[in-house]
Amino acid sequence: MAGDNENFYPRFLDARIENARIRDTIIRASIVIPPFYEVVFLNDTATETLYLLGKVHSLGEVVSLLSKRYNEREDVIMRDVRAFINQGLKTGFITRKPTVSPLEKLEFTTDYSGHFYEDKLRFPVDVDIEVTRKCNMNCMHCYSSSSLYTRLTGPSLEDIDILSEELAEGHVLRVLIGGGEPLLRDDIVEIVKMFTKRGMYVLLSSNGYYFDYDIGRELFAAGLRVIQFSVDGVGDTHDNIRGVKGAFRRVVQAIDVARELGFHVMVKSIAMRSNIAELPALARLLCDKGVEAYYINRPVPAGRAKENWSKIHVYYKELEKTRRLIEAVWKNSGCRGKLGVENRKIMGASSNNGGSLGGICNAGITYVSLDALLHVKPCGFYPVSYSCGRLYREYDSLAEAWEECPIFKLLRRLSTRSLEEPCRSCGLCNGGCRAAALLMFGRLTAPDPLCPLVEEGLYGVGKHGGRG
Repeated sequence: MAGDNENFYPRFLDARIENARIRDTIIRASIVIPPFYEVVFLNDTATETLYLLGKVHSLGEVVSLLSKRYNEREDVIMRDVRAFINQGLKTGFITRKPTVSPLEKLEFTTDYSGHFYEDKLRFPVDVDIEVTRKCNMNCMHCYSSSSLYTRLTGPSLEDIDILSEELAEGHVLRVLIGGGEPLLRDDIVEIVKMFTKRGMYVLLSSNGYYFDYDIGRELFAAGLRVIQFSVDGVGDTHDNIRGVKGAFRRVVQAIDVARELGFHVMVKSIAMRSNIAELPALARLLCDKGVEAYYINRPVPAGRAKENWSKIHVYYKELEKTRRLIEAVWKNSGCRGKLGVENRKIMGASSNNGGSLGGICNAGITYVSLDALLHVKPCGFYPVSYSCGRLYREYDSLAEAWEECPIFKLLRRLSTRSLEEPCRSCGLCNGGCRAAALLMFGRLTAPDPLCPLVEEGLYGVGKHGGRG
């Protein structure tokens, strides 16, 4: 808890002033925080409070300044500022230790008279890029149906260079490079460097099979600091899901190498019927390996995942039971890394005073995805038929697609009131995944098939998790 006389310090790597009101949520600033480049959105007062903390540090002094500015009692201001600081300490954008952040990037005018807010960010803060569709594995849950035999080898180096320049001009905060398997590209080090040298924070997602000391050192020298590995079980379970013998051994080695070279290592697992019982044991293994963040989600019905849906899908109530076991393992083992298991009860929580946005998924509103042919999509799960078209073909720039793309405009108009039941009145996860709804039912306004309430009607799951 924040003490009245304590000093606090902002902790962020980069920031961008915004002018958006998204579904009744004002966004005045976007910041990116270490170590995993999480993007946090701040409203007007949160931005001002964080800025003042960077100037005077003292909670009491910040409260006194805000009290005079807004002509409000100090006890009222203290309550709100203390809550904000506690949220910042939990999320990681405020610390008790003296630290240096680019405070000047949070400076903005506080004259809001006659103010008009946009219904989106002026440019995405997050961009995912599929640099290749080629992959040495054949995962049964792959949403892009990646394969070693595809011809979709990814955008040219020239197009990626043009793109990286535009993203830098638009002040994109974070870039995720994925695939396919991005390490199959001989020029992957050069690709990473195109973004890092222009000031963007880059994450790379890999299956780990080709990650060794040589490529690791080259990527680190190119400015990469965060890498995410996919691990979907222990031993043969992982190998069977991914269709490659020895894949588990290789990814565990990759985790060790990356940690030794100084990378921040994240791991992501997809919970399926064949691996859900093993996830607590996998969590313990990853904890012992010193993994700094571990995330678990269920598959989305796209690509091979949709083809194999009856074989891989697990009900949310089954995941909930496993989540409790995983959380117990993580806590009892003294794991210091961040743990995130799909939790529908907190998906809709709005935290514009310091966190990610609540409400319907913000694909096409705060972030976009580019596939191996440079189709501009709200996120990687959307089919090409719901893309904006190809960058540098249908659109001359990502900025043009961001402003003019019909699917983006449609998503920005969506609210929970636009959705079909039970999503319209539920409020549990505020509409959940629109891509999953589209892929399963063919309508953007359809219910999210991964929602536990929808599963009860759609799959016949009983109230206690049993299948009726």
